[in-house]
Amino acid sequence: MTYKGKKGKHDDWIEGEGLKTICEWARYGLTDKQIIENIGIGRTTFYKWLKEYPDFAEAIKKARIQTNIEIENSMIDLACGKKFVEEIKSVLDPKTGQVIRIEKIRKQIPPNAVMLIFLAKNRMKDKYKDYAPVPFEPESTDEQQDIQIYLPDNGRDKK
Repeated sequence: MTYKGKKGKHDDWIEGEGLKTICEWARYGLTDKQIIENIGIGRTTFYKWLKEYPDFAEAIKKARIQTNIEIENSMIDLACGKKFVEEIKSVLDPKTGQVIRIEKIRKQIPPNAVMLIFLAKNRMKDKYKDYAPVPFEPESTDEQQDIQIYLPDNGRDKK
């Protein structure tokens, strides 16, 4: 992209190739801070653009949502385990260099208990917690209980 005039000028970034570039950065996981540094503008200017140009904000949001869905799907695959087929080029024709035979190997990623716990705690918070809530029982004001503690002397008092 050829920049005209001041670096970070909003016309270069809120539409066209500039917006496409920002969306790619967002899709690759860059934070707002990193995108701001790449554009060469201040933080307040970037957030001002997000408020003033809803199409700009929506494009960045959609780019991030797509990546988040891919990450979530990978986490679920890792938590539950996954079977897949890997293809390996095994034999080449010495004369032509073409692949004669392709081996297929079935592989499995075993379930990851840590990822499973993480997803359960974060997706089903009401059901899976680190602690169980302790029910509150108000003290009874009607009766007062006397507590007696018996301490055996175990022969300590005899001398």
